[in-house]
Amino acid sequence: MAPGEIQRMNNEQTKLILWAGPKHSGKTSRATRLVEELRRSGYTIGGFLAPSIYREETLIGFEILDLQNDQRVELAERSKERGRVAGFTFCDRGIDLGRQALRLAVESPVDLVVVDEFGPLELAGNGWRDDVEMLLRSSPLTILLVVRNEVVPRVRQLYHAFSPPTIEASDPQAAAQVKALLRTG
Repeated sequence: MAPGEIQRMNNEQTKLILWAGPKHSGKTSRATRLVEELRRSGYTIGGFLAPSIYREETLIGFEILDLQNDQRVELAERSKERGRVAGFTFCDRGIDLGRQALRLAVESPVDLVVVDEFGPLELAGNGWRDDVEMLLRSSPLTILLVVRNEVVPRVRQLYHAFSPPTIEASDPQAAAQVKALLRTG
């Protein structure tokens, strides 16, 4: 196993799905609609979404929404300091809520765990990376990673043992594709 690579750990039932689209293309909005549709169909959903916060049509940050407890706190705010990740400063309370949401999804198993989003920070070994790998090593789960199109090849390479399908968030059949994957579990 190469450094930083994760293998399937005696867990043939774990599924990984990539929910993809361009940067700022509505991946989170579509994932929110997916979660609502899946809940109406009787599925239980865990993990979190990270909706954007806008003020006067300007992106000023992100909040985090725990999908099991409906708790919501600030995740990141635009930073004027140089050297911050993509111009954002992350809030400890938001990071803590995200990690708690992912642990809860393992402790109180759900049909789908959403991680919004998995990107360059995680590919560098930071952000939600350790949490996602904990999920992948846990009891059988279906995990949906929200990713930008530009990182899909690297995420697929990193988690090649899971052969993750890529679903374009903008595809009108995207929700049906996720449901089909959930039914085959």
